[in-house]
Amino acid sequence: MLNVDLSTCASPGDPGGVPLPGGEYSVYLKYDQVTGDRAVAGQWPLTLLTAPPAPTDLPAGFPVDEVPVIRGRLVSAQPLSTSGGDGWTLELAVDGDDAATEAIRLLGGDLPKAPSLSTSPDGYYPAGAWEVRIAPSVSADGEPSVVYTIRPS
Repeated sequence: MLNVDLSTCASPGDPGGVPLPGGEYSVYLKYDQVTGDRAVAGQWPLTLLTAPPAPTDLPAGFPVDEVPVIRGRLVSAQPLSTSGGDGWTLELAVDGDDAATEAIRLLGGDLPKAPSLSTSPDGYYPAGAWEVRIAPSVSADGEPSVVYTIRPS
Protein backbone atom coordinates (compact mmCIF):
# COMPACT_ATOMS: atom_id res chain seq x y z
CA MET A 1 0.00 0.00 0.00
CA LEU A 2 1.22 3.48 -0.83
CA ASN A 3 0.12 6.50 1.18
CA VAL A 4 0.63 9.90 -0.42
CA ASP A 5 -0.80 13.35 0.07
CA LEU A 6 -2.38 14.36 -3.24
CA SER A 7 -2.22 18.03 -4.13
CA THR A 8 -2.66 20.31 -7.11
CA CYS A 9 0.21 20.83 -9.54
CA ALA A 10 1.89 24.16 -10.16
CA SER A 11 0.71 26.12 -13.19
CA PRO A 12 1.38 29.66 -14.46
CA GLY A 13 0.31 32.05 -11.71
CA ASP A 14 -0.56 29.23 -9.29
CA PRO A 15 2.09 27.59 -7.09
CA GLY A 16 -0.11 24.51 -6.53
CA GLY A 17 0.27 22.35 -3.44
CA VAL A 18 -3.38 22.66 -2.37
CA PRO A 19 -5.03 19.37 -1.33
CA LEU A 20 -7.18 17.95 -4.12
CA PRO A 21 -10.91 18.43 -3.59
CA GLY A 22 -13.24 15.45 -3.63
CA GLY A 23 -14.11 14.13 -7.07
CA GLU A 24 -13.26 11.65 -9.82
CA TYR A 25 -9.68 11.62 -11.12
CA SER A 26 -7.46 9.59 -13.41
CA VAL A 27 -4.00 8.73 -12.12
CA TYR A 28 -0.95 8.37 -14.33
CA LEU A 29 2.57 7.51 -13.26
CA LYS A 30 5.43 9.23 -15.09
CA TYR A 31 9.02 8.43 -14.29
CA ASP A 32 12.52 9.04 -15.59
CA GLN A 33 14.73 6.01 -15.64
CA VAL A 34 18.48 6.18 -15.11
CA THR A 35 18.93 6.10 -18.90
CA GLY A 36 16.84 9.23 -19.32
CA ASP A 37 13.98 7.35 -20.97
CA ARG A 38 10.53 8.53 -20.10
CA ALA A 39 7.50 6.33 -19.69
CA VAL A 40 3.92 6.79 -18.67
CA ALA A 41 1.86 4.13 -16.95
CA GLY A 42 -1.84 4.27 -16.19
CA GLN A 43 -4.62 5.37 -16.31
CA TRP A 44 -6.18 4.28 -13.03
CA PRO A 45 -9.45 5.67 -11.69
CA LEU A 46 -9.33 7.41 -8.33
CA THR A 47 -12.26 8.71 -6.29
CA LEU A 48 -11.52 11.21 -3.55
CA LEU A 49 -14.36 11.69 -1.11
CA THR A 50 -15.35 15.10 0.15
CA ALA A 51 -14.38 15.29 3.81
CA PRO A 52 -17.37 15.49 6.15
CA PRO A 53 -17.35 18.27 8.72
CA ALA A 54 -15.37 17.85 11.91
CA PRO A 55 -17.53 16.49 14.75
CA THR A 56 -18.95 19.29 16.86
CA ASP A 57 -20.73 17.25 19.51
CA LEU A 58 -17.66 15.97 21.37
CA PRO A 59 -18.06 15.51 25.14
CA ALA A 60 -17.63 18.51 27.43
CA GLY A 61 -14.04 18.72 28.58
CA PHE A 62 -12.69 16.79 25.58
CA PRO A 63 -9.12 18.00 24.90
CA VAL A 64 -9.75 19.29 21.36
CA ASP A 65 -6.52 21.32 21.43
CA GLU A 66 -4.40 18.27 22.29
CA VAL A 67 -6.16 15.36 20.56
CA PRO A 68 -7.04 16.05 16.92
CA VAL A 69 -9.73 13.76 15.52
CA ILE A 70 -10.52 12.94 11.92
CA ARG A 71 -13.60 14.28 10.22
CA GLY A 72 -16.60 12.02 10.44
CA ARG A 73 -19.93 11.38 12.11
CA LEU A 74 -19.74 10.90 15.87
CA VAL A 75 -21.27 7.48 16.56
CA SER A 76 -20.58 7.37 20.30
CA ALA A 77 -18.64 9.12 23.02
CA GLN A 78 -18.32 7.28 26.33
CA PRO A 79 -16.44 8.32 29.46
CA LEU A 80 -13.54 6.05 30.29
CA SER A 81 -12.61 5.50 33.92
CA THR A 82 -8.98 4.56 34.40
CA SER A 83 -6.72 4.38 37.40
CA GLY A 84 -5.08 7.61 36.21
CA GLY A 85 -8.29 9.59 35.83
CA ASP A 86 -10.96 10.08 33.25
CA GLY A 87 -10.71 9.70 29.51
CA TRP A 88 -12.94 8.88 26.58
CA THR A 89 -13.77 6.26 24.02
CA LEU A 90 -14.92 7.85 20.76
CA GLU A 91 -16.21 6.13 17.66
CA LEU A 92 -16.40 8.12 14.43
CA ALA A 93 -18.07 6.77 11.27
CA VAL A 94 -15.84 7.57 8.31
CA ASP A 95 -15.56 7.04 4.59
CA GLY A 96 -12.42 5.49 3.20
CA ASP A 97 -10.24 2.53 3.97
CA ASP A 98 -7.32 4.59 5.28
CA ALA A 99 -9.16 6.51 8.01
CA ALA A 100 -7.18 4.92 10.88
CA THR A 101 -3.93 5.73 9.08
CA GLU A 102 -5.07 9.33 8.65
CA ALA A 103 -6.08 9.51 12.33
CA ILE A 104 -2.60 8.34 13.37
CA ARG A 105 -1.01 10.84 10.97
CA LEU A 106 -2.97 13.67 12.62
CA LEU A 107 -1.46 12.64 15.95
CA GLY A 108 2.05 12.78 14.49
CA GLY A 109 2.25 9.14 13.45
CA ASP A 110 6.01 9.32 13.13
CA LEU A 111 6.20 9.51 16.92
CA PRO A 112 7.22 6.33 18.74
CA LYS A 113 4.46 4.48 20.51
CA ALA A 114 4.27 5.38 24.18
CA PRO A 115 5.10 2.57 26.59
CA SER A 116 1.96 0.76 27.59
CA LEU A 117 0.95 -2.39 29.39
CA SER A 118 -1.62 -2.89 26.66
CA THR A 119 -0.99 -5.88 24.45
CA SER A 120 -2.90 -4.22 21.63
CA PRO A 121 -0.92 -4.04 18.40
CA ASP A 122 -2.41 -0.57 17.85
CA GLY A 123 -0.37 0.95 20.69
CA TYR A 124 -0.83 4.35 22.29
CA TYR A 125 0.41 7.62 20.82
CA PRO A 126 1.28 10.63 22.98
CA ALA A 127 -0.94 13.70 22.53
CA GLY A 128 -0.19 16.43 25.04
CA ALA A 129 -1.24 15.21 28.48
CA TRP A 130 -3.00 12.21 26.89
CA GLU A 131 -2.29 8.85 25.33
CA VAL A 132 -4.41 7.86 22.36
CA ARG A 133 -5.00 4.43 20.84
CA ILE A 134 -6.60 4.31 17.40
CA ALA A 135 -8.21 1.24 15.88
CA PRO A 136 -10.17 0.70 12.67
CA SER A 137 -13.61 -0.76 13.30
CA VAL A 138 -17.14 -1.12 11.94
CA SER A 139 -20.06 0.65 13.62
CA ALA A 140 -23.21 -1.16 14.70
CA ASP A 141 -24.81 0.20 11.50
CA GLY A 142 -22.11 -1.48 9.40
CA GLU A 143 -20.25 1.73 8.52
CA PRO A 144 -16.44 1.82 8.55
CA SER A 145 -15.33 3.63 11.69
CA VAL A 146 -12.35 4.61 13.78
CA VAL A 147 -12.32 4.08 17.55
CA TYR A 148 -10.23 6.36 19.76
CA THR A 149 -9.33 5.32 23.31
CA ILE A 150 -8.04 8.41 25.12
CA ARG A 151 -6.54 8.26 28.60
CA PRO A 152 -4.33 10.49 30.73
CA SER A 153 -0.62 9.90 30.20
